[in-house]
Amino acid sequence: MKAYLNSKKGFNCLNREYITMKQKYLTLTGVLILILITSCKNVEQKGPVKLRPVKTTKPFVGEVADNMDFNGLVKESGIAGVAFRVGGTVNGIYVNEGDYVQSGDLLASLDARDYKVGLNAAEAQFVQAKSEYDRYQGLYNQGKFPANSYEKIKTNFVALKSNYEKAINALADTRLYAPFSGYIYKRSINNHETIAPGSNAFTIVNIHDLDVVFGVPETILPMFTSQITATARVSGIDIPTKLRSIATKSGDNNLYEVHLSFQNPDKNKVRPGMSAKVFVTYNKESGNNVFTLPVQAVFYRQQKSYVWIYDNVSQEVTSKMVVAGNINSLGHIEILQGLSGDETIVVGGVNSLFENQKVRVVAENKTL
Repeated sequence: MKAYLNSKKGFNCLNREYITMKQKYLTLTGVLILILITSCKNVEQKGPVKLRPVKTTKPFVGEVADNMDFNGLVKESGIAGVAFRVGGTVNGIYVNEGDYVQSGDLLASLDARDYKVGLNAAEAQFVQAKSEYDRYQGLYNQGKFPANSYEKIKTNFVALKSNYEKAINALADTRLYAPFSGYIYKRSINNHETIAPGSNAFTIVNIHDLDVVFGVPETILPMFTSQITATARVSGIDIPTKLRSIATKSGDNNLYEVHLSFQNPDKNKVRPGMSAKVFVTYNKESGNNVFTLPVQAVFYRQQKSYVWIYDNVSQEVTSKMVVAGNINSLGHIEILQGLSGDETIVVGGVNSLFENQKVRVVAENKTL
């Protein structure tokens, strides 16, 4: 009986070990199946490799016409302070601020009584000296008058002649005339006021010849040559202009000031201080094998310029070194060397591509 119980107990122990091993096996099997299922799902989710989308363009060759517009300001090409050359008391003012005057118009006058007296005295002295000089000159030419005495008479005559001419000018300078046509911008004198010689009496603005002024960045500065044609639109009037000057140094805004000159077609509508819209066209005939591309098509490595060439068959891109030139106002860059003109060039995102990368063309830019 005892032996039987012992054998039964051993059997139960073996049975429990068997069950435990079976449970471990089933658990391990389940984990392996779960891993396999998960791996299969991951493989299925990868799918085909997606190609990077890119835009492309063709090199452009031929005449490059850049149409640009700028906001400008009309300025006077000439502004001058007008002053009496002599001093005195103002006895007449004939224009006011805002008046338009023609060249040669009388602006103001001074009391001329003292200058008339001075002129009469200078004239009398001159007449007497001239009579004496003429008489002794004849004797000197005949050898009947000493040379040293003649030189003294001649010197006196020349000095009195100069004084007489100065008196004539001084009397004339008591009347102030407009040196050019324009508007009286400022009047600095009043009637019955005594002024000194050279004191500014009026400020005149020339509005017949005007400038339109605007700033341009460094990148397009080389385009402003005799090859440009420019029109200024002021008060609804389109006015042809000519290039007058370009600043040699940029201003605080890093722009170079350009002056275009024009003749005022209507002084009542076009005046200094008005805003203007400037339309500039730059025409340039490109040389042989000179192309242009959008500037974003070019990238740089070690200070050398490159473009990405797209192969329609392999759908891959390869880099090509080119010689780049100037950038125009439309954001196009000249390609002086390196292209034949038949290439398909990638535009945009060029710095993130790599050699022989497969891409997908989503758009082609056919206009530059």
